[in-house]
Amino acid sequence: MSDPAGGGVDFALYRYTPSIPAAAIFGVVFIGLSIWHLIQLIKHRSYFFIPFLIGLLLECAGYFARIFSHFDTKALGPYIVQTMLILVAPPLFAASIYMTLGRIIVKLDAEEMSLVPIKFLTKVFVVGDVISFLLQCGGGGYMAAGTLSAMNIGENIVIGGLAIQLLFFGFFVIVSAVFHWRVKKRTGYSNLPPRTRSQNVRTKMTWESVMWALYIACLLILVRSIFRVAEFVQDFNLGTSPEHLCTMTTIQDMLAAEPSKNSQPTQYVDTVEAYNKWAEVYDTDGNFLQRLDTIEMRSLLPHFLDRVSTLQDKVEATAARSSIIDLGCGTGRNTVQLLNALSAENNDTFNLIGLDASPGMLDVARTALKEHATKQTSPQPVSLDILDILQTASSSQLPPSIGAGASGVISTLVLEHIPLAQFFAVASMIMRPGAYLLVTNMHEEMGMQSQAGFTDPESGVKIRPTSYCHAIPDVLKAAQEAGFSVANIGKNDGISNCEEGVIIRGVDEELRHVLGARAGKWVGVKVWFGICFRKASE
Repeated sequence: MSDPAGGGVDFALYRYTPSIPAAAIFGVVFIGLSIWHLIQLIKHRSYFFIPFLIGLLLECAGYFARIFSHFDTKALGPYIVQTMLILVAPPLFAASIYMTLGRIIVKLDAEEMSLVPIKFLTKVFVVGDVISFLLQCGGGGYMAAGTLSAMNIGENIVIGGLAIQLLFFGFFVIVSAVFHWRVKKRTGYSNLPPRTRSQNVRTKMTWESVMWALYIACLLILVRSIFRVAEFVQDFNLGTSPEHLCTMTTIQDMLAAEPSKNSQPTQYVDTVEAYNKWAEVYDTDGNFLQRLDTIEMRSLLPHFLDRVSTLQDKVEATAARSSIIDLGCGTGRNTVQLLNALSAENNDTFNLIGLDASPGMLDVARTALKEHATKQTSPQPVSLDILDILQTASSSQLPPSIGAGASGVISTLVLEHIPLAQFFAVASMIMRPGAYLLVTNMHEEMGMQSQAGFTDPESGVKIRPTSYCHAIPDVLKAAQEAGFSVANIGKNDGISNCEEGVIIRGVDEELRHVLGARAGKWVGVKVWFGICFRKASE
């Protein structure tokens, strides 16, 4: 789920709708196996197979939990339950398998044939299995916390547990094979002495048949463990690489072709293409997060401009007129607010620049700014230019209007669509040393359940651009690595819910009435955060 390079994750828990028939079939199969093994365990008093039985029951419960995810693929509870239960069952299978080999060696009276002394054999592998089991349980527990940082930590722990399981299990297979080969070379060990007999068992099993059963079980668990490690590592390291994003977008389109009957048809498209389509209705589709962002920016901008003006006073002697940039300005919603805030302070010392990747959004912004200018006695000019953050790799690709760099940059509800390292790299390119950067974004609590998108008024299809769910600690870390520090706007400015420079907003009943009906489902959830950074001075 996470991306160390970019600091974000793709928002979706599933890239498909879990199948009810498949989950039910596997659940029933494991119920049947559990009953059969319980009968055999009681009949033969094979109590060392209790871990195996518990593993079967966990698999059964895990697959039935997947059925609940079919009805709500964004619900975190069923996702965590099925992930944990299916994840930790195989170590329990392995524990019984380890003990089985020890009993075969003792039955054959062939301790000297074992690569590992019999008194250590079961203990060594079971201890390794317990460590693997606890790590996978602990990792799953972290993931159950529901925050992105916790899920990142949980994934790392799970990967560690799986790696330990692979190491011990691989060594166990080697020990088993060496023992098997040595015994085969020695005369008189073709059958278990004595053979296993029971009044209710008609078959007579040789020790070799038990060994081959162990090999088959080991192979299945090894394949599963290798797949799980690859699954977690790939998701953790490649989730937001450009190549992977292209692949995931294609998969999203494929899945959207057969939407769930319980969900609105959804089309995942390139971010710029999505916002070109969204431009026409962006300011009128009732998005409560935009409304909340507008309210918060109205109170933050005066404090932000105070800091930027202080920097401008210091550089006036050596630099020409400085600029303030709205990075990802969209339809000009906060560009207009910047103009209003500057006008309220009679401040005309800055050039205002709006940058966005979407030509459609910039067209709407031009119209909005023209309308705003008609209401002003001395309208302040604003330059609008194309800049695609995702495609910008060097300062040579920046618009000429940026000049020597901005003294201040705002970027509101943009970060959701950009890997963190790329965002802060481009922000640094367009800023002069010591400049201020005000960033707002969707909070991870909301991001784990939702993402930006709109309904196409013509087709009725839900359009979604590529999105990431950025956790605040990841944002702070990426900013620090790019040479930014928190400027602590809000700490002494009378702004509520501000801790260590991070302003967080959740939806309560009072705010729900201000933001509109669509905010109702988010009551009690943190949905927005804002942070002001300062670029390091040279």
